[in-house]
Amino acid sequence: MAIDNFKEKFDALVAKEPSKWLEKAEWRAANRSWLKTSQAIAIRVNRILREKQISQKALAEMLNVSPQQVSKIVGGRANLTLETISKLEHALQATIISVPRQVTHAKYHAEISVNTVLDKIRAMEKIKKNFSEWSAAYVQPEEKKPVYKLAA
Repeated sequence: MAIDNFKEKFDALVAKEPSKWLEKAEWRAANRSWLKTSQAIAIRVNRILREKQISQKALAEMLNVSPQQVSKIVGGRANLTLETISKLEHALQATIISVPRQVTHAKYHAEISVNTVLDKIRAMEKIKKNFSEWSAAYVQPEEKKPVYKLAA
């Protein structure tokens, strides 16, 4: 009778459906590369949320997504698109990932150089204008001395 009782208890504990642990393990192995990246992003997002004292629910509202989606993101289980990452960065006002910008086209380098020089010139002109306005407002003009004419 003890054996029958044991069998009943064992049957009650065993799941009715077969386990899918093998399929899950194979899936994780096949998707390991993006899962690691997703987990790294999740760590970064969690740190930012903690630093800025933002709840997952508040983040979900900022992103206009469900709290379950944010839970997947912060749990490292979401295959994020560049659009989603950009929305996260905008909502959190922080950089989540950075991509080195390598440019090989010489024309593009020249445009960057010209724009950089023009930006520096504009900045210098602004400083010069601000200094001129400051000096006109705060520096007293030199006093004029009376001119005496000799009578003839």
